[in-house]
Amino acid sequence: MAKIKYKLTKNISWEDVGGEVVIFKLDSGKYFRLNTTASVIWKKLMDDKELSETKEAFLTEFAVNDEDFNSDLSDFIAELENEGLIAVDE
Repeated sequence: MAKIKYKLTKNISWEDVGGEVVIFKLDSGKYFRLNTTASVIWKKLMDDKELSETKEAFLTEFAVNDEDFNSDLSDFIAELENEGLIAVDE
């Protein structure tokens, strides 16, 4: 897995509410509520972890198939990027 880090885009704020992450787009008023699993991934990404470190930490914490996780992680990252919530930290 590539050594990629992500960062928040402009006008994005987030909070952990009872173990689940709520993300706010301040310029549009739109918000997103992540489930527990997605919240764990989000927090790892926001802890300035590389994508490979996020994957390793997640696989250690949860019993999940590596192939399924790779697919789900790719889909989740793509959705976050498409919504304009994160961008690659270059």
